[in-house]
Amino acid sequence: MSQQEIKEALDDIPSDSDISGASDDSDVDETWLPKGQRDVPDSDDDAGNVGDGGQLSDGGGDVEDNQLPDLDNSYVPQPSSSSSEPPKKRSCSRSVARPQWEWEKKDLPAREMPKSSVKPRNLDHCNFDVQFYLEMMGEDNIQLLTTQSNIMRVQQGIQRNKTAPPITEKEIRQWMGIHMYASVISMPASRMHWSKELRNGLVPAAMSRDRFKEISSYIHLSDNALQPARGDPDYDRLFKVRQFLSNLSAHFADLAEIEEILSVDEMMIPYKGRLALKVYMKNKPSKWGVKVFALAGQTGYVYRFNISGDKIIVEEEEVGIEVSGRTVLNLVRNIPPSSEVFFDNWFASPALLLKLK
Repeated sequence: MSQQEIKEALDDIPSDSDISGASDDSDVDETWLPKGQRDVPDSDDDAGNVGDGGQLSDGGGDVEDNQLPDLDNSYVPQPSSSSSEPPKKRSCSRSVARPQWEWEKKDLPAREMPKSSVKPRNLDHCNFDVQFYLEMMGEDNIQLLTTQSNIMRVQQGIQRNKTAPPITEKEIRQWMGIHMYASVISMPASRMHWSKELRNGLVPAAMSRDRFKEISSYIHLSDNALQPARGDPDYDRLFKVRQFLSNLSAHFADLAEIEEILSVDEMMIPYKGRLALKVYMKNKPSKWGVKVFALAGQTGYVYRFNISGDKIIVEEEEVGIEVSGRTVLNLVRNIPPSSEVFFDNWFASPALLLKLK
């Protein structure tokens, strides 16, 4: 294209003043019309319906800037005032009357805590550590170990066509004593306690090596045949040790008078094996293990305890009290009315404080 042709093409382009219907009046806003109410020109001849100022004509008059068209032919909106406030949002939820709590951030009044000590009950005859241990373990748990281990011995004997000699309560005590001794005098392998080179006369004199291994393979705390299957409403993850733990917790409370100052807190039993109840807590010295909730006195003596994830705690329902609060209620039941119970904010809630008040 030559320069002459380019100049002629530029001259044919209309200027802004030649464009029909154009307006640069910034004071006039274009009114938005919903789809179906717009007059869209079908051809170039209909483009003349667009007037100055951005207003559209539908053949019946101009549409005001502050008035919307009648969409359903029955509702005519009123023009809004420039000083009107924005509409308030409606809430679909019903208003429920709830108690208003007012918290005050201040220190508790200073007072001197009473000096406390563990006052044992029914332990006057105990002179040695092993006697205290057996009292806390309880004769009922020794009998439970003996009975359930013999049931397992018979069940496995039928499968193997070989029945071992019955296990006695004396052997259960000896078996427990060997484990306590081995926890102090540690060996790379348990059989070394019976070896000729490393043996100590206490362990072989109490029980032979084969009998110790035999009892260890049969030791049990419950009958597997009575355990509910997974998915059953009565299924309990602590079924195998339920009776043993219940007896142990009851012994702790019976063997000492409960103190006036009590505390509910959590502690960890270190464990890294395969267990459904195992938890991980990064801020604990032992990060992996079984979490236990305990009611302890000012001296540190544990009066009651519950395993975290215990089915009993979940079943006890209190309105407005979560599982952590129900744990506190489960542990402080039947304590003297004059007792003072301390716990941190993980357990605390207004509903729990009202319940304990």
